[in-house]
Amino acid sequence: MTVNQALDHASNNRFGEDFDECDLYDVDGFTAIWPMDTDGNGIWEDTYGYNSHLAVYGNGNIRLYEYFVHYPYVSYSTYGSGLVSNPNGFTGAQPDASYTRLRAVNVNDQATVMGSMGYSGANLANGHIWVYGYSSSYTSRLRVYASYYSDSGWQWVGDIYVSPGGARWIDCGNYANNFRYISFAVYRQSAGDYSNDVYLDNILVLPPLPNP
Repeated sequence: MTVNQALDHASNNRFGEDFDECDLYDVDGFTAIWPMDTDGNGIWEDTYGYNSHLAVYGNGNIRLYEYFVHYPYVSYSTYGSGLVSNPNGFTGAQPDASYTRLRAVNVNDQATVMGSMGYSGANLANGHIWVYGYSSSYTSRLRVYASYYSDSGWQWVGDIYVSPGGARWIDCGNYANNFRYISFAVYRQSAGDYSNDVYLDNILVLPPLPNP
């Protein structure tokens, strides 16, 4: 999203309205409360700044730097009675309630989906990986892999345990090397290993901040 869209998103999350309609932008301003040690005696007291404003400078049309899985997906595979439904659901820059379902309900079932990374036409990613999704009924294990090549060199990023409940951003950890492809798999190894019906809506990779 753009910087302007990000401001609106944050303002709607906090105030229920766009940035240019909320108190931070309002012409009448807001009251800022600043704890200060005004006398230097180590006693911090609230200092009130009336008619304060939040000023944002720059080009509001600049897009925030992020990677996501591009449409269309690259491939998927299944083993046993494993199932991949709507494989394009996890592509795109934002969650849109179009979910890819990975299902492995029986022992030795497996379901895997793979997509290509990129942003603004590039196809290399690295950084902190987040998945927007949920598990339908059991806490299920989701395996995350990354590779520079689509058919070899796959590196295990980690196993993520997705608990039941509403869709949310799930932390998949960091992967420091450049990768072009990302893959997600569910695999039920034993009767007590639940990896069934994991739903993925969106993948987001946030690169590390540049050195100053």
